[in-house]
Amino acid sequence: MPIDGSIVEEYWRAIAGDTCPLPALPDDAVEAFTTLLLPDRLLADDRDDTLVEAALVRSIKDPYETYAGIAVAADPTEEMCAWAADIAELVAFTSPALPRHTWYLDRIADASDEHRVYAFMNEERVREFASIEDALRYLTAFIRYSERHCDSTETVEVEASLQSPPPWAWSGAQVFCRLRGLPLPDVYEHWSRRSWPTYEGQTTQGIDTSEPGAARIAMLAAVETMMRTRRLDTRNVDYSQMVDAHRTLVDHLRQLARAVSAGYPPKIIAELARGDHPTLGALAQAWLARFEASEHIADPDLAPPAADQNKALRVVLVRALQVLVADELVEVEEGAQEALIDELAIAVLEAFNPNHAVKKLRLALLNSDNVAEIYAADLVLDSAFREALGG
Repeated sequence: MPIDGSIVEEYWRAIAGDTCPLPALPDDAVEAFTTLLLPDRLLADDRDDTLVEAALVRSIKDPYETYAGIAVAADPTEEMCAWAADIAELVAFTSPALPRHTWYLDRIADASDEHRVYAFMNEERVREFASIEDALRYLTAFIRYSERHCDSTETVEVEASLQSPPPWAWSGAQVFCRLRGLPLPDVYEHWSRRSWPTYEGQTTQGIDTSEPGAARIAMLAAVETMMRTRRLDTRNVDYSQMVDAHRTLVDHLRQLARAVSAGYPPKIIAELARGDHPTLGALAQAWLARFEASEHIADPDLAPPAADQNKALRVVLVRALQVLVADELVEVEEGAQEALIDELAIAVLEAFNPNHAVKKLRLALLNSDNVAEIYAADLVLDSAFREALGG
């Protein structure tokens, strides 16, 4: 539902005065609010910059920088907050009128079809607003007070008029706090020494797909499960509900799981070490140095398969691929067979059981850049892989 126009007008007057009319905003409440968080794009190029000094400002962080910081930064607190907000489908923003707070808009509507807004200070949630309109009224009052356009009476009156939102077990704030508290940076630190941290936290189960924000809950469960089992399990994830941040997370976790299965450094670490990032590059090189120095893997569950076992698996996969190619069911990119076999071998090693291995082999084939064309139906591919694996 759209935001009450009079509330938006009051906010706009608080930051721009009466000299600059409010530009047209989208009808969707979330899109309208996020547009308000980017005032530079709403005002003319010849504006007086002092008009927007009090404006709410959206905080945007590059996803690659976020994951890179989680992987190697000495203190990834900021990156973990940005990552958790993205996965929880929150929009982070700040207000000069309340500089000690960090604010989050929930992109997911609650059961009342309202988008909540959360205020955090020193990593603790200090306030939750039942709607965008309540949050805007509150913020407008404090902006006016900070700019000396009103006394404290207005802020007190606005605070007194706010209604407490009803309980919501899986609100964006709840998911955000759970995600932010996960020891994901510890995984990278331990793997630099070829070990894995013990995860004793919660594991989300029994996800209700009709729950608002089911996709972000599923992402939380996927990370928690990987922390506990060292494997990526997305069998219960509804890909149709995923946003870009969720797809990036799945890709990132998949790369990490493959690296651990094969006994290699994660892809993002190798990329950072080869790149020219002014701070993270050196940290990634130090990570690789620790990894190379840790030749012994103390935990047998983390050890890559023995050479003869790995060789036998590759022979089986080569035969299966040769049959598919000979029957003109699959076309491999020129010179890419070895790389494709590597991908298929990792898919098998990540599987929980033979049936799961067949599914992962098919998906690895379908998603591989080393495959030029696939002419076979899914059932045909499944049958070929199942026969190759002896079942």
